[in-house]
Amino acid sequence: MDSTERADRPNAGSIWLILIPSITSPEHAPGVYLDLPLDEVPRLTTHPLKFLRYLGTVILGQEGTISGTENEPSGDDDCLIDRAVYVFTTRTGGMSCSLSPRSNTME
Repeated sequence: MDSTERADRPNAGSIWLILIPSITSPEHAPGVYLDLPLDEVPRLTTHPLKFLRYLGTVILGQEGTISGTENEPSGDDDCLIDRAVYVFTTRTGGMSCSLSPRSNTME
């Protein structure tokens, strides 16, 4: 595969966490996602799905849920499946961004 092509699944030893699904062609392009090495997750947490939910919440600024595209995870302690695609869905269905302007004046 050359660098301009996108894979339709994660490589072996990885999972994808889709944060923002593709609007134009969800069946061909995953949208905005994290490609996470599966062997690093146990070093970071003992609750893999809760960790994915945490990542989605911190990055998008909203609480949400994790679902799988092939099989539904049932709890925070479920194991992650090699080459699986997980989707973070916010409770409000959208992304939140809050920017506050910085003051450039000296006080």
